Amino acid sequence: MKVFMLGWEFAPIKSGGLGVACRGIAEGLECEGVDVVFALPSYLNPNEDKQDGRIKIVSKRMKKYLIPVDEKIVEGPYLGSNVGATAKKFMEIEVKPGQKINHKNMYGPMFWKEIAKFSEEAKALATENPHDIIHVHDWMTYQAGAKVKEVSGKPLIAHVHATEMDRTGGNPNEYIYQLEKQGYIDADHIIVVSEHTKRVLELFYDIPGTKISVVHNAHIKKEDDHRFEFDEDHFSRRDKIVLFLGRVTLQKGPEYFVEVAKKVLSKRKDVKFVLAGHGDMMPKIINMIIDNGLQENIFCAGFLSGNDLERAFYHSKLYVMPSVSEPFGISALEAVEFGTPVLMSKTSGAVEVVRNSLRADFWDIEKMANQVIAIIDYPVLGKTLVRYAKHETKYLTWHQQSKKIHKIYQDIKNA
Repeated sequence: MKVFMLGWEFAPIKSGGLGVACRGIAEGLECEGVDVVFALPSYLNPNEDKQDGRIKIVSKRMKKYLIPVDEKIVEGPYLGSNVGATAKKFMEIEVKPGQKINHKNMYGPMFWKEIAKFSEEAKALATENPHDIIHVHDWMTYQAGAKVKEVSGKPLIAHVHATEMDRTGGNPNEYIYQLEKQGYIDADHIIVVSEHTKRVLELFYDIPGTKISVVHNAHIKKEDDHRFEFDEDHFSRRDKIVLFLGRVTLQKGPEYFVEVAKKVLSKRKDVKFVLAGHGDMMPKIINMIIDNGLQENIFCAGFLSGNDLERAFYHSKLYVMPSVSEPFGISALEAVEFGTPVLMSKTSGAVEVVRNSLRADFWDIEKMANQVIAIIDYPVLGKTLVRYAKHETKYLTWHQQSKKIHKIYQDIKNA
């Protein structure tokens, strides 16, 4: 079986959870004997060697084509409708106070041109690469998927990792919302990352549940157990570290993390909070930290990857994911893999597979603060949660989840 796949990220370059998932799925399908052609923007790895006018990687059954786009649009798909000062740097236009944000001044004209360019290039690539299934990831690729279907007539599968309803806390940009809804209508079948996301599509997009399959995200098993050194400039070995990791946007709830830190620090001073990530809410978060006098105990680490990311997980006593709406949350699985207990909001898809975790409503600052203190005061609680969480996720690998996707391909192809 041959699959033509379209995405906007691919781990490890400039990658969030979407990039990790796309790579895991593609490699898992490769293990299943599926031939995958994966097309994505070239800003993800500008150092690749060019072949035949396109950047191309060939790995057993997988070819990865990188389509040139303007690097300014890298963050565009994930901004949501609540755009802050950081995001405006690459919006190419100025949003004046009181001005209503629409899809044009939301991302800037270049973004939509690049989306169209990506779609046309994908269409051309599809004609050169015969396939049985078209598989597209999130709204940035839905138009391209529809164009590919026009020329090949093959079944189209939309893979939903997040929706505009998630990114904006239920206040969607109407243009993006309609693009998503049309993508779901055009698709022959839809894969979502959690039951939570399935309910969102049913309730807010009027998509019948019979058209939707749930395939939870997975994680990559840690190959070794090496120890990481502390950054002594910021922490000592006596510090109890609590970690937030993700885009600093409305969806991820970073302001609730700061409020939890404030509550915990009012009771004890030996806890350090690390806020890792970047996004449009960063200026607001920094102001919150300074206004509350928390700058000695909250460290803004920026975007972490590689060993820095692993070090953050390894040395943290607790990973906190206070998302307003989280379709899944692969980072929760990564935390467990590094032996770190997890506290997440009840509106996170990962609670469906990591039941041995602490959870609370994202707005319940008092409860989350008490849970943080409980983990600090009773280390055995964290160790117990991790032990049972690892047992839960033992077989939640990309290869296993890709088998489910392969089965969906076969069912749709034979329908």
